[in-house]
Amino acid sequence: MRDENRQLNVEELVRAHFDYSAGNPGKWAELLADDASWEFPYGDAVGLKTLEGKPAMVNLVSTFMEPLSSYAYGEPSIHLLPDGSSAVAEFSGQGIVTANGRTYANKYVLFVETAGGKITKLREYFNPAAIKAAFGEGA
Repeated sequence: MRDENRQLNVEELVRAHFDYSAGNPGKWAELLADDASWEFPYGDAVGLKTLEGKPAMVNLVSTFMEPLSSYAYGEPSIHLLPDGSSAVAEFSGQGIVTANGRTYANKYVLFVETAGGKITKLREYFNPAAIKAAFGEGA
């Protein structure tokens, strides 16, 4: 039985991120610091900007998942960093865009920073061409 008052460590937070972000944005929000941020270095290609704060981050997850069915992550490879509060995760994700029947599949690298048992910063790298191909008009 998990002590609900115990703070999650970085590996537990990363694993919980994958457990909840695709299917339970409300539970995922509990993992985030109120002032967390989410950066997308390649996001400009698909209209994504840096997000500041938990509400903006939860809104993005909900909005992104809404048009997808059967979205699931592949098993992440998690690399803990020596500072003890950061990690890098390599993973894949796949689902079906319900509006057009196309498969959305992408590979990601996610940098995670934590403090006080919460995720404080995400920096996510992905292939924007995969998003355009699955969601874009006439692709």
